[in-house]
Amino acid sequence: LLSGGNTTDGGDILSNINPDDIENITVLKGANAAALYGSAAANGVLMITTKKGKEGKASISVSSSTLFETPLVTPKFQNIFGADVESYNDTSLNPNQVIAKRRLGNYSWGSRIGRLSGTTLAEIPYARNSAVDNVSSFLETGTNFNNSISASFGSEKVNNYISYGNTTSKGMIPNNKFNRHNLTFRQGMKLFKDRVEINLSVSYVYQESKNRPGSGIYGNPLYDLYLLPRNADISYFKDNSEVYGQLYYIQGIYDENNKIVYPKASTSGPIQQWPWINEENRNSPYWYMNRLQKNSIRERIYGTLGLKVNILEGLSAQARFRADRIRDTNETKTYQGTKAKTLYNSIYEYSRNNVDMMYADFLISYNKRVNNLDLSANFGGSTEKEDLNDVGWNYWMRDSTSIPNVFDPSNIITNKKDGTSLPVTKSKDQNWTNSIYGTFSLGYKEMIYLDASFRTDWSRVYTQFEMFDAPSHYTYYSVGGNAILNRLFKLESDVLNHSKLRISYSEVGNSIPNYVYGAVKQNISSGTIEASQYRTFRNPKPETVRSTEAGIDLRLFRNMIDFDFTFYNSKMLNQWLPKPAATGGTLPLNSGLIRNRGIETTLAYNFTTPDNKFTWRTAFNYSFNQNKILETYGDNKNEMIEQDPVYNGGLKLRYEVGKPYGELYGKTFQYGADGKIKTDSQGIPMLTKDYNCYLGNANSPHHLGWSNTFTYKNFSLFFLIDGKIGGNVISYTEALLDAYGVSERSGEARLTGITYQQRSAVGGVEVMLPVPGIVMPDGEITSVQGYYQRIGLGHPALSEYTYSA
Repeated sequence: LLSGGNTTDGGDILSNINPDDIENITVLKGANAAALYGSAAANGVLMITTKKGKEGKASISVSSSTLFETPLVTPKFQNIFGADVESYNDTSLNPNQVIAKRRLGNYSWGSRIGRLSGTTLAEIPYARNSAVDNVSSFLETGTNFNNSISASFGSEKVNNYISYGNTTSKGMIPNNKFNRHNLTFRQGMKLFKDRVEINLSVSYVYQESKNRPGSGIYGNPLYDLYLLPRNADISYFKDNSEVYGQLYYIQGIYDENNKIVYPKASTSGPIQQWPWINEENRNSPYWYMNRLQKNSIRERIYGTLGLKVNILEGLSAQARFRADRIRDTNETKTYQGTKAKTLYNSIYEYSRNNVDMMYADFLISYNKRVNNLDLSANFGGSTEKEDLNDVGWNYWMRDSTSIPNVFDPSNIITNKKDGTSLPVTKSKDQNWTNSIYGTFSLGYKEMIYLDASFRTDWSRVYTQFEMFDAPSHYTYYSVGGNAILNRLFKLESDVLNHSKLRISYSEVGNSIPNYVYGAVKQNISSGTIEASQYRTFRNPKPETVRSTEAGIDLRLFRNMIDFDFTFYNSKMLNQWLPKPAATGGTLPLNSGLIRNRGIETTLAYNFTTPDNKFTWRTAFNYSFNQNKILETYGDNKNEMIEQDPVYNGGLKLRYEVGKPYGELYGKTFQYGADGKIKTDSQGIPMLTKDYNCYLGNANSPHHLGWSNTFTYKNFSLFFLIDGKIGGNVISYTEALLDAYGVSERSGEARLTGITYQQRSAVGGVEVMLPVPGIVMPDGEITSVQGYYQRIGLGHPALSEYTYSA
């Protein structure tokens, strides 16, 4: 959720993988996953196995897929009322010079659409006498083309796999493009009578994105698109959102008398033409897509080298080394004339983010069957290291008198008063974790199994606290057991093919964030010594999840039906949370206790034709989770914590003992002692000054899913329908649509026939004029426009825009 800011989703590391290189995906859950993969596996592991070469003749595979993208749901707009014509003072070119112009108003609270004269339509070329579907006019059909070619060849001892993939996408937002290239090589070898196995894989990724759309207000073209007056045509601005060769005024600079002046210059560069640019954060959607240029490039190379030695029957040892090198370059060119971020000068933002990751592990495994006992044991260790080096700048450009928008570090504006250069922002970070771990399993007659695991982690961040005798490591473990009931009680039949009862207890630890907790830290950009905002933190404790699970797995009617059911109860303690301190700065907390309990269940049906050519698997899954905060912090562990999850949005997230995690609070109406909504002198409702209105909870307790897989010979079709039930969502979009008078309900409210006598000034005389009215929650009537603008603008009355999911 963002109100005033802007963020762009850059994707994740998994999105770098060529989907045609994936052989299968395995979900690992439970304690053993956490023991082998650490705290990152606290909620399970997605194990992705990529394709490898196969023994036999060489084969070539070609794959191609095409996707088309259109919006499924868009806001509902009213098509009855538009914006009236108004005069306005244009200062977009010069803050000291006012140019009188006419335009359609900023809001769609005017007359019915269709009443503009021919003279007005000629004067205001984007105005229309009919409502316009601007969303359909602006958005395009998105496309995604994924093509790959791979070759597999090898012998009994050596196999090879090589592939190339390309993804080319065009988004629904104009001028949004994405291109990715994947190159993969994988080789496997078996030596010394298959006692030694060597596996090597190397992958290279190059991807480039252009103008990823952002969220929030600034930089998001949908903001201005949605709020456009209903009788304004966005198509006009596709070719008329900018002009060239006009006079413009660059950023104020200091003259020889140390006074700010605005030099005027004739420029060949583009100047934005947008009638509403004087309004807060308003820019043409087409200007955003052409003159707020956001380009990102990622180069990534990663590889794995693995060695496995089968020492004796049942005894093996393996070692793996993995390296990952990521180079991200992000560049944003904001042209002069862009409202909110720059108006008189261009801005150049540039960053290089370098990430180098290294991981190595070893694992000794022993598997042996002695009479009726099955013994399995693993012992291993791992080390991982991550280095991050970032450099960047965010500068105003020195737009010359003839060539603006020169985006280059040599063209930056120096400090205005003393002429010194602005610094380059640099940051470095290093983190490492060393671990040892082990698992043990003992089975009896393939009926009863006992399992146990442990893991100890040493994290770099804890070395800062050695002087305070804080522990340098943390250990977690698990125990569990399961019984194959149909074998234990001899219940096997055509009806009951498999039944397993399982129970486990586990603890999973997680390090605190890798910050500087000392008294001081060094700013590597300036070299200065600064006080650390976390300097009061002295007693670190690992975040810990303690979980108990019990469940049953069944396969029935010759394996046609699968059923599994799990009950879990977990407690998360010692959460790390930065809390704003009353004296300023940040107070780190390492406290809290949250309980989660719930169920997970899956029911599946498997159908196969007698000739095994066609199969159909359909599965339904359901989960329910209930959480509760048992402790927070303070002497009694019950202090309330409040955060602002939305930038400048008037939404509060509270953590209170006895309440679920994710409780939301915001503004609502002010009520008097008589139960009526308080109003101002115009009869418009007043909102609370605080944010104590309970809105609901952000989390959905119920999750549903229905999947189907149809397979015929070598062809398969899969589809999934999933959803969440419960929880609450808050729509800032609805609030703005109402306030600007473009929403469907703001139009319908003006057609009810209800009127309100509003105090207005006509010719300097105060009179009462009838305006469209609306019934407020307390039964009183007020102005429709005043009502929606009061509850929808600024920090809105979120009580009116909270919906149950």
